[in-house]
Amino acid sequence: MWKSYVLLFLIVLAAVFALSVLLIITYGIYQKKKAEKKVSGRSDEEKLKDFKIVLNTVGFDYDLKNDFVFSQKEPWQKKVGYSRFYDEAAGVMNMVIDCEPITFFYHNRYWLIELWKGQYGMAAGAEIGIYTAEIGRKAPDFFDGTLYTCVDEKDYMDLEFTLYKDGEKLLSREENHWWLTAFKPGVFTEPESLHMKCGIRFPDQEMTQAFLDGMEACGYSLEEINVNKEKVSFFYTEPRNKQPIIRMGYAAKGIQRQNRRNCRLYLRLTKKYDRTIDKVDYIRYRLPRLFRKLTAIGRLRMQVGIKNK
Repeated sequence: MWKSYVLLFLIVLAAVFALSVLLIITYGIYQKKKAEKKVSGRSDEEKLKDFKIVLNTVGFDYDLKNDFVFSQKEPWQKKVGYSRFYDEAAGVMNMVIDCEPITFFYHNRYWLIELWKGQYGMAAGAEIGIYTAEIGRKAPDFFDGTLYTCVDEKDYMDLEFTLYKDGEKLLSREENHWWLTAFKPGVFTEPESLHMKCGIRFPDQEMTQAFLDGMEACGYSLEEINVNKEKVSFFYTEPRNKQPIIRMGYAAKGIQRQNRRNCRLYLRLTKKYDRTIDKVDYIRYRLPRLFRKLTAIGRLRMQVGIKNK
């Protein structure tokens, strides 16, 4: 008799499980259709406006023509300066990046021009930032936590870079700026797969030479650098400076596994769409939590953990 009850219990349990799976699938299809209807019913202007609102709250914007996210000239990050701590803590924001700080002395200030390239959560990208530290003739130790100040508009420079992934051009950007950035949503990469062709135009020959001295101190040879008057051009491939601890440890592999999964999920869910604004709009309605991960792009500054509303 007890065997019959056990059998009946297993049959009921299997039926409940099958019904639960069916309900989950049905609900998933409903949510998918609902999100697709939302996307198809909205204009490009509405999609772009909403995407930019989210990005603008964290100091970024979106270039529809070239399909990348970039930093604004007056974001909140500019108020908090820059410290090596931010690179060390980048893993908190799922960033696994190569960092190349180049320091030099010019006009009674120590300058830092730093390059970055790598994986920024659910985007691949690169950056060039310009900072100063006014501490007299005593050279700051970049690795001891010295806080650098973001330069004012009078010290902006003509910056440019082209980013290559496995030899193929991924994106390109140029502007008179203090923090030139570009991030490609949904692209996964390892930092070593990225090569960055950089160009910086300095205000005079004295500063140009000071920067070249800084590059030489990092380990760059003159053969690797092209100098045309005040413009310095070079390739940033393998960093010459000491990298953040998290970049060198096992933690980076775990972060990258998560980044890879998120990028694959994003691409799989949005395979119906070709344009990023459609993909992002679909994710907004289909998976809001993934949308928050997607739009948490950018460099970590004084605060840890960007939360989008």
